[in-house]
Amino acid sequence: MTDVFTLGQLSAARDYYDTHGYVRVKGALDVGAIERFLAAYDKIKSNKLFVYYSQSLQAAVRPRVSGDGHIQESMQNASRLGFFPKFGKAMRGLLFQAGVADALSAVTGSREHVSWQNMFFDQSTGTIEHQDSWYLDTEPAGSLIGVWYALEDIHASSGPFFVAPGSHKLGLVNRDDYPDHDDFVAHIRELIAGDDYDLVPMHLERGEILLWHPFLIHGAFKPDNPRHSRKSLTCHFYPRGLTAKDTEKDKLLSIYNHTSPRATDNPRLWEASRFDDRIYNSLVYLLYAKRAVRSGRQIIMRRDSYATSA
Repeated sequence: MTDVFTLGQLSAARDYYDTHGYVRVKGALDVGAIERFLAAYDKIKSNKLFVYYSQSLQAAVRPRVSGDGHIQESMQNASRLGFFPKFGKAMRGLLFQAGVADALSAVTGSREHVSWQNMFFDQSTGTIEHQDSWYLDTEPAGSLIGVWYALEDIHASSGPFFVAPGSHKLGLVNRDDYPDHDDFVAHIRELIAGDDYDLVPMHLERGEILLWHPFLIHGAFKPDNPRHSRKSLTCHFYPRGLTAKDTEKDKLLSIYNHTSPRATDNPRLWEASRFDDRIYNSLVYLLYAKRAVRSGRQIIMRRDSYATSA
């Protein structure tokens, strides 16, 4: 059975999602919106004043560009860089596409959804196997939906996103039981080995999206060929009206307003946000200037920070 469906096959897509914990939807993104975003990205990455918050490093950083012209560290909440409004507008134009809203509604049964956080990847950073619910989810857990947006054809050597199909049926790995991140990662790997799950790479085509369940074990491989980019977005949504359980309340840039989300250009999609975008962007620069990114131990999700063969 195929795991790829069109916007005209969303009923079948919902059945596949329920069974396997993920589903691919092709043709969900407007090609023109992708081109506008990539053009805005090409301008911003060469700006000498550009600073962003990196999800992969848990730090506010300047772009580190490879010899092939790719930014090597992911951008967290890059749509909220208020000092670069054209870039943010182009990114929101992709995040809140009508096809995304339709796919979300098909999976959850809800008409409206709230965007919690987003990320942009130029290259794969290699992400450890995990469940999203350890980091963020609804209360009760299980209604968060992750969406991955392919902005180009995803090459096998680029470090593609992977899923462990059906692993969402293992249920929630509760953060209260595994408060230490290293212990959480070790337990996830024990679950994979114990039930002999395959880690299946997602070779999406440009314009496709992937939706996955918050209990589904997933991550990303490290690139085999650093010349290959993996231009993609991720965004986490939940049905509007549900309670969001924020496990990162003590982190300044991770404080979100879930009770009064702000509207987007798509009337069915909303955005949880704590600060005006210019204030948010100012905080990113403040963190960069002070090198005061995190207090205490960092949560590292890079695969190369753990013993792994993949």
